[in-house]
Amino acid sequence: MVRRRSAVLYGALLLWATMGSSGEAQIRLTVGYVTIASGSGALWVAREVGLFEKNGLNVELVYLPSSVSNQAIMTGQTPIAQTGGGLILEPVLRGADLVMLSSLRSTSAISFLVTRPDVTNPIELKRKRLGVSRLGGGSHSVFEIALRKLGINPKEVTFLQIGNSALRIAALKSGTIDGTLVTAEEAFNAKGLGLQVLLDIQGLGIEYLTTDIISTRRFVKEQEDTTRRFVRSMVEAIRYFKTHKQKSIEVMARYMKLGSSGVVEAAYDSVSEAYLRKPYVPMQGLQTMIDETAVRTPKLKEVKPDLFFDVRFVRELDQSGFIDNLYGK
Repeated sequence: MVRRRSAVLYGALLLWATMGSSGEAQIRLTVGYVTIASGSGALWVAREVGLFEKNGLNVELVYLPSSVSNQAIMTGQTPIAQTGGGLILEPVLRGADLVMLSSLRSTSAISFLVTRPDVTNPIELKRKRLGVSRLGGGSHSVFEIALRKLGINPKEVTFLQIGNSALRIAALKSGTIDGTLVTAEEAFNAKGLGLQVLLDIQGLGIEYLTTDIISTRRFVKEQEDTTRRFVRSMVEAIRYFKTHKQKSIEVMARYMKLGSSGVVEAAYDSVSEAYLRKPYVPMQGLQTMIDETAVRTPKLKEVKPDLFFDVRFVRELDQSGFIDNLYGK
C-alpha cells in the first residue's frame, strides 16, 4: 500500500512538474543553438521569462557546435535548433530532411566595419588590405556586397584570409590588415583598443541568413502543434526583447558570461534593432546564400528556393493579426 501511494505521489509530482501556469500539461522539447552571442538573446529570454511555458512548452536549451547541428536536428536530439540557414542548403540538395521555419534577423551578425585609426571614410578602403575569416566564406561574401553598396569594386581591395575575429582584431592592431567586419560585441572591444568603428553595415540593407530556426519536415508534420507553439513563443520573445531592455541584458550577460555591462548593452542595442517583428525567412538573403554556395555546388542554381523553407507558422501569426496586436497596431 505504501509503495502504491508512493508511486501515485511520484506520478502526481511528475505531472505537476510539467504543468504550465495555466494548468495545461507541458510538451517537452529540446532546442539547440550554435552561438553563445547576442543573436541567441531572444531564445534565452523566451526560456528565462517563461514564454515557452506560457505557450505550453517545457523547453530545454542545449548548446551545439555548428558542425553537428544538422545531425542533431535530423536525429531528433534537438528537433528544433537556432543556427545559420546557409548550413542546410547543400545537405537538403543531397536529400537531407531539413527546413527553415523562421529567421529572427535578415542581416549578418558580423555587421560592424572596424578599421585602423587612420581610415576615417569607407572610400579610403580602396587599395587597402581587408581581413576575412576564410576566403570564399560568409564574412568574405558579406564584405564584397557591402563594398559594392559603398561604391567600391571588390577588385580594388586585397582580401586576406586571417581566421577568427580575435585574429582579425590582432591583425588590425599589428597593421597586417586595414579593416575587417566583426560583431557588435567585438566592435565595442575594438574601440577600447583604439581602433576605428567606421560603419554598421546593417544600414546598407544587405540581407543574409544568420539566425534561423531549423527543423525537419517530418517533425513539423508529426508535431505541428508543438512547432506552432515554438514559433509563437519566439515571436513573443522578439517583442519582449525589444521592449524589456534591462531584463534582456541581464539574461544575455548570464548566458554570455560577460562582466562588462557596456559590451552587453552594445550587443543588445545592435541585435534588438536587427530582430524582425515578423520573422519571415528573407528571400534576398536566401538567394545570396544560394548564389554563394553554388560556386562550389552549381546544382543549387537549378532548384527553387522554397525547397529550403516553410514559413506557414509565421504567416498564420501575421495574417491573423497576432503580431500586429503584440505591438499595439
